[in-house]
Amino acid sequence: MSPNKRVLYCGCLVVMGFILPQKGFCQKQTGTISGQVLFTDRAPAVAAYVMLKNTGFYAIADDKGQYKLEGVPYGKYVLAASTVEGKNAEVKVNLKQRKLLKNLTLDYAVEQLEEVIVTGKTEETAIETKGFAVNAIGMRELKMQSLQANEVLDQSAGVRIRQDGGMGSHVHYNINGLTGSSVRLFIDGVPLESFGSSFSLNSIPVNMIKRIEVYKGVVPPHLSSDALGGAINVVLDRNQGSHNLDFSYSVGSFNTHSANVNGSYRSKSGLTLSGSAFYNYSDNNYRVWGEEVFTTDRTGKIERITATRFHDSFVSKGGKMDMGFTGKKWADRLLVGVVLSDMQKDIQHGPTMATVYGNRKMTQKSAVASLSYAKENLFISELSIDHYSTYADLKRTVIDTLPYRYTWKGEREPDYFNLFKGKYNLHLSGAEAGVPTLGEDHEKHLTARTNLSYRLGEAHKLSVNHAFSGFSRNPDDPKRPQPERDMMDTRYSNKHILGFAYEFEHPEGKLNLTAFVKKYLQYVQLTEIERDFNGKLTAIRGHSNNDYNGYGLVAAYHITPAIQLMLSGERAIRMPGNYEIFGNASENLLPTLQLEPESSINLNLGLNLEVLHTQKHLLKINSNLFRRDTKDMIRRVVNSHNDTDAQFENQDKILSQGFDVEANYTYDATLTLTLGTSVFNARFNKQFDENGDQYIYYRDRLRNEPFFTFNANARYIKKGIIQKNATTALNYNMAFVQAFFRDWESIGSAGKQVIPTQLSHDIGLSHTLPNQKITLSLDAKNIFNRQLFDNFGLQKPGRAFYLKINYKLF
Repeated sequence: MSPNKRVLYCGCLVVMGFILPQKGFCQKQTGTISGQVLFTDRAPAVAAYVMLKNTGFYAIADDKGQYKLEGVPYGKYVLAASTVEGKNAEVKVNLKQRKLLKNLTLDYAVEQLEEVIVTGKTEETAIETKGFAVNAIGMRELKMQSLQANEVLDQSAGVRIRQDGGMGSHVHYNINGLTGSSVRLFIDGVPLESFGSSFSLNSIPVNMIKRIEVYKGVVPPHLSSDALGGAINVVLDRNQGSHNLDFSYSVGSFNTHSANVNGSYRSKSGLTLSGSAFYNYSDNNYRVWGEEVFTTDRTGKIERITATRFHDSFVSKGGKMDMGFTGKKWADRLLVGVVLSDMQKDIQHGPTMATVYGNRKMTQKSAVASLSYAKENLFISELSIDHYSTYADLKRTVIDTLPYRYTWKGEREPDYFNLFKGKYNLHLSGAEAGVPTLGEDHEKHLTARTNLSYRLGEAHKLSVNHAFSGFSRNPDDPKRPQPERDMMDTRYSNKHILGFAYEFEHPEGKLNLTAFVKKYLQYVQLTEIERDFNGKLTAIRGHSNNDYNGYGLVAAYHITPAIQLMLSGERAIRMPGNYEIFGNASENLLPTLQLEPESSINLNLGLNLEVLHTQKHLLKINSNLFRRDTKDMIRRVVNSHNDTDAQFENQDKILSQGFDVEANYTYDATLTLTLGTSVFNARFNKQFDENGDQYIYYRDRLRNEPFFTFNANARYIKKGIIQKNATTALNYNMAFVQAFFRDWESIGSAGKQVIPTQLSHDIGLSHTLPNQKITLSLDAKNIFNRQLFDNFGLQKPGRAFYLKINYKLF
């Protein structure tokens, strides 16, 4: 249609590409048809093709058999469903309200149907083609494996998950060379920090997850975030509209156990209940070796050994419950919820492995209340609201009261030089990581996120997004002198992010545009206690205000149906996080009060190609070029390998450039191959200091950051290999990380510390019984027992085996 052509379409006047409603027809006469497709034995018809005959409306049923057709004009239709496992089914429907629930039942096919090609977009594909540099990872098949969400993310191009050790250890997320809090984490669009670290990607079972969205660089406005390098949004599998209950249990190496139960219920009246519970435990007693794993004898001679981690157990447990109504005239979703979680963790060492702990530990409990409300056509047609708010109460305790020194043999270090004063060497400070402490941090966190959107006809949408985050921490320590405890004061911060966005979507899906502006506001208040040389205590109170603006543009254009070009850019701002400013004793983090906000100009150029699409073959390639010009990047640093603490600092100008490419090939819906590579060249880009002297490490790569990774993943699924109507799946994953320097490349000469090249291989086998209710899986990770490192040389687990059972009760 030419830009100046006037066409009357569905009661709307189309002028110059804008769709103007006439007599309110387009605003009032569309609705949603949804439901579930089941076989006669109540098994879900996974991947069933659901359509309205003689229209262009269709959907692919998910792993629960659920489907949804949106934007359907009011009227009478024939709703049809088909699948290769069953006979076709048709039913007449009459859509005359905003939402119509219609379930379909299929008989199993007596004979095999001929193969057909279904061309359409899955939810993941629809997200990946909106213009943002994003990977949308569906969890349907991965739920059967003994995996953590972080392991799934680590297989995605452009993403590097860097973990301090085994289950429960701290995780750093790297997207295209930017890391730490520059990458924001969300659960259903709500910042993960709102739930406390005991409810995290380390503890949430993959069975509870529907999809993971990884945004690289520019983040969509609806997340209302101050992310700088990207965002990870975990979409939970709510299973609303069905009755469902399933259970899984995994057991494996290092005395590792993981269990979860997940269920939902919705009545005809719209009353909706959903709940889940999880339990994780591991001794994390894997073997470690290398430069920092050693013992010394009475002469001071160093002996490097292979040791077993002896003080690194981790346990987390919790539950999530939501109750309310869905699918009502006055609310598409109104849910109140609660999350209770608890975590206990032994601490084996500090930021490096040079200092060994034998008694230091931490505990954490959190309680979170939530309110969720969503409604399309709020008050007036085409006005929609989506609101989510949480109030979290968290209590964290660090226990470090014993002064004994430990060796990597798991023994107290003998006092060879003064046998008459004591049998063991002691820390002069009185504890393993400083002075004795029973430090408590009582934190409260209020989060509220509201998205309002108004659709102007079919192609245009305006939205306003607001996110508020209020944080307070009240510290105390019974081990500190009473005068010092009396001077401890509550620390506060609050943050507002206000965004305005305009979105255009071509009626035929050829062009997508998103433009947005953001306002960032932050206030911080705290009291620090300093002790002078005479031991006198002084309370220093301070506060700061930050006020910044940002903006961005995202575009996606289909040159042909098989070739899509994507461009995105923004001026991004990230305010310092609470833990970066206030520190966190449980992770040996010192406070850094003088941190400045980060700012960055982010650019992405992407290309999506559908290289091959036939009856049995599908080959797609997604690529992304990126550039991040960052000022005042906030980085976690450890000044020496003997340091017991770390802290954050601004590192002036950092320029990160590179690309990532991912190729996906599918054959006959049975074999899937994925290859992904990432090159992120992040370099220190400030030449002179304030005195005019050139930095020694000018143009050096960022220290302790990998710059080249490669992943290969293969999955083969076949029915009837072992049992008739049973499904067997074999999977394989390979991960490669190029060696990188621990410190700045230009500092030092020979013998620079290097994190070596790493190559790991994982394999797995899963088998779903004919009743489709029980799945057994066996996974072997790091099968060649390679030495794997991430942060400051902290070694991760070696070879490990895990057995998992999934049981769908109904």
